[in-house]
Amino acid sequence: MSHNSDFNANINYCWLWKLYCPNKIKLFLWLVTHYRLPTNQHLNSICIVPSPNCYFCGEIETCKHIFMGCVIVEKH
Repeated sequence: MSHNSDFNANINYCWLWKLYCPNKIKLFLWLVTHYRLPTNQHLNSICIVPSPNCYFCGEIETCKHIFMGCVIVEKH
């Protein structure tokens, strides 16, 4: 799993830590922007889960899939 093509290492995320919101929200946003949410794709790449597929629809579970792509979750 490599997100280097999607992730621009030159982006400065200091703005994120200056947001006026709870630290847990800042951490969540940081995890999303750095592709470190515990998605099945990420957990599979480090041998935690056997499959990178979404439990609901069967497609590869990425951050983008969770929030914008899973047709089953969108219905609820």
